[in-house]
Amino acid sequence: MTDRDKALELLNEFGGIVNSIYGVYFDSTRGFSLVKEQLIKGQETTIQMMKKTNPELVVNIEYLDKRKLIYGKGDPNKPESEILQVSTQGELKARNEKGGANYKFIANMCLVSIYQYWEDEYRKKIEEALGLEENVVQSDIMGDIRWLRESIIHNKAIASKKVRKCKVLKWFKKGAEITIDKDMFEEMVRQIYKFIVEFSQKYCVASSEGSGSAKHSEEVDGHEVVKKRSKFWYWLKDNKYQVIVNSVVTVLAVFFAFWLTGWGERKTLDTATKQKLHAVVLGSI
Repeated sequence: MTDRDKALELLNEFGGIVNSIYGVYFDSTRGFSLVKEQLIKGQETTIQMMKKTNPELVVNIEYLDKRKLIYGKGDPNKPESEILQVSTQGELKARNEKGGANYKFIANMCLVSIYQYWEDEYRKKIEEALGLEENVVQSDIMGDIRWLRESIIHNKAIASKKVRKCKVLKWFKKGAEITIDKDMFEEMVRQIYKFIVEFSQKYCVASSEGSGSAKHSEEVDGHEVVKKRSKFWYWLKDNKYQVIVNSVVTVLAVFFAFWLTGWGERKTLDTATKQKLHAVVLGSI
């Protein structure tokens, strides 16, 4: 394996990790919605039951929202049981509301995880594989994620003055709360994939000519894109939907099940976007 092939393999791995984290984000946000729906149905059932068994009591949503909900381990009627988390039913609904605390937290933690994988694991190894000096590999998108991560971890998710350095993700001004919604998260991942593709084309794929590896090319937006038949997969220009392929088969099954039950929020991409987004790195396929 050549050094450039090794760098391409590392890029593939990083792309696969980003893809898996993207899957965690989707699974989690869907789960938040289901938790809220389940609690609301439970409250409605409780109200109907109390009307039949204790009609003299006034039990409504407002009353139930103030009641405690406890996550614990063991039989709650036994002293050895353990209380793990306590909140009111209203607080549980609020944090699982779209845009609530859970949505904010999972998006921020996914962003932090992506950056830590890149900075602590893959960036240096890719530089070493290509014979580059430390910190030579630069990326506007990963730089932006760095500044957002710093505000999330070190400034309680309040944008610091350093967010002014962002070149791609120009979402926040100093003092604003770092709140990343679904569309923002999608754009962040799209930009990461774009960086991986462009970097690999510049440093890795072109060098494979004459190495015996199978490759072919296609013209996209007037440029010849070299494709290597390895773990590096490209989107077809006439693809109608954003392709989100999880590296874990079980995650794929969950996605499919959600889609069957009415979860159809996958975003249709317009032609211009499809042509510009040349490829998605799926390092785990």
